Amino acid sequence: MDCWFDSGCASFAQWHYPFENEDKFEGSFPVDYICEAVDQTRGWFYSLMAVSTTVFDSICYRRCLSLGHILDKDGKKMSKSKGNVVNPWDHFNKEGADSIRWYMTTQSAPWSPTNFDPHGVRESYAKMFLTLWNVYKFHADYASLDGFDPDNEDTFVPLEERSHLDRWILSKASLMAQGYHDKFVRWDFHKAGRNLEAFVVNDLSNWYVRRSRRRLWNEVDSMDKHSCQNTLHEVLLIVCRLMAPVSPFVSDAIHRGLTGTSVHLADWPVGSDIIESALPPVDPLVEMEMELVRSIAEAGRRVRVDAGRRQRLPCRSGWIVGGPDLSSFHEILSEELNVEEISVIDDLDTFQKIEIVPNRKALGAKCRADLPKVLSELQMIDLESLLLEIEA
Repeated sequence: MDCWFDSGCASFAQWHYPFENEDKFEGSFPVDYICEAVDQTRGWFYSLMAVSTTVFDSICYRRCLSLGHILDKDGKKMSKSKGNVVNPWDHFNKEGADSIRWYMTTQSAPWSPTNFDPHGVRESYAKMFLTLWNVYKFHADYASLDGFDPDNEDTFVPLEERSHLDRWILSKASLMAQGYHDKFVRWDFHKAGRNLEAFVVNDLSNWYVRRSRRRLWNEVDSMDKHSCQNTLHEVLLIVCRLMAPVSPFVSDAIHRGLTGTSVHLADWPVGSDIIESALPPVDPLVEMEMELVRSIAEAGRRVRVDAGRRQRLPCRSGWIVGGPDLSSFHEILSEELNVEEISVIDDLDTFQKIEIVPNRKALGAKCRADLPKVLSELQMIDLESLLLEIEA
């Protein structure tokens, strides 16, 4: 018989049905999901459906994912004759299988063609995996030095007693995890992965860890240090469990380091039955305040650049003009901007400087010999009163 007919019988032939295993066949027919490359639409996908409808008058699979082909970095089909074939073992040995899996997942939608760029794999390795591993090592090293035990009730800090920074990153992690899950079940794996990567790089590493280093450097055993250690531990667990289906090796190594158990035996952190207990609550207010703080910090860094003052040089004072009360975040802003004191003022009048710059050419044409006298009078004008008259 034709091999396509043979493969089209897979739904029941795998159980040697109808000769035996009737219960196994009926318990798995139709299957939930099949996956192959796009060329199988007229091959295996078709033969499975044709045989099933002929024999059982029924579909044999509920969902089908048709993968796009892998092309070279320029979008051309890989071919030995063209010399554009990539040896995957080169990247397995350099960046690891997880980096390739992550790169392939986040590069494009699974049903779209994927341009394989070796530089992109290296970038994925450096951006996502080195960053995540450095965050884990930062936590693990200080946890080891301090004897941190996540199961120790004496050093556990309840969520409501943790700092704004801790509650912010936990809220961001929870919101990200829910979005990741929603995209995953819709097969938008590329969008889910990009969101997780942005969280790890921008929120967890570049902001939370950078703003928390001093908390763990402190040799004094404090509640704030315990709060930071608990928070990092919880966030890393969420990240590991989310990325495990795509990057099973790195996520398992980190999870084992955190808990001593495999991530592949852990519960998925999101789901209708466990979502309330598995994830911390989302705090929109803290997230909104922290986003405002980060935007203020970015504006402050731009002011330093414009003024030609390097970040390492401390400033005595910084001012925030108007806006909501962010006094609980002033310490974060002071450290981020290397400013000794942050103050809040109501308006910009303190920083406004009014000047009159005469247009000598225009005045000379009108005043002629009286120009020196006019210039002298202009210097004696009360600029505040003049501004009020102009505005009136």
